[in-house]
Amino acid sequence: MYADYPIPIGDPAVARAVLDNGAKGAVAAANSELLSLTEISLDGHPGRLLKELMPGGEILRAKMLLVGRRLYQVAITTPDERGLPADTKSLYENMADKFLNSFKLSPLKASQDNEAHRYVEQHPGEVLNLKQLVRDSPDRIKGGKIISRPLPFYPPAARAAHVTGIVLVMVVVNEEGKVIAAHAVAGHEMLQAAAVEAARAMRFKPILLDDKPVKVWDMIPFTFNIQYHPPPRL
Repeated sequence: MYADYPIPIGDPAVARAVLDNGAKGAVAAANSELLSLTEISLDGHPGRLLKELMPGGEILRAKMLLVGRRLYQVAITTPDERGLPADTKSLYENMADKFLNSFKLSPLKASQDNEAHRYVEQHPGEVLNLKQLVRDSPDRIKGGKIISRPLPFYPPAARAAHVTGIVLVMVVVNEEGKVIAAHAVAGHEMLQAAAVEAARAMRFKPILLDDKPVKVWDMIPFTFNIQYHPPPRL
């Protein structure tokens, strides 16, 4: 999971505050008990390692890293350890460490940062505002019906923390009805990546302006509701 801040955070004091507040916010959102909070770094980037006791007894371990303006969060939940032998607890600890340490950083691509907005800016006049077209020229517009809209994957950490709500995703749809750029503009950071992934998989009936296919951009909401969003089958 990740969330982007408006500007890069270079001041070490501000970075520490962002990470500490992020850790406190995660614990509060999950209504969990913070068991430990450790300062870490990866490739020179500051971070935090959290261990939390969830309300149901599960143990959640999370790694947070601040890279420029992006805050990464990687988490794993293991079963309730109460009453388990020491070797089983050690097995869970090693499994969690192996997973968290598998996260590696690679150079960020500018094209992935506010991708849809950047695409619109880089192609002036080529990508049209779909809602504005429908409002101003309804008789000239055809198509645009959603053909496929996959249900977004519910991140296990977000489900465990009972994080719900709506994520708004900006998408650019090409002349064939395919999403060619997408990024989240609002919504809980634990749900944004899953919403963007679902948006990229959407398909639309080509949008026609005066019977000619055009590129458009629009805002698509994705609702995450634990009650109506069943977990994936294993």
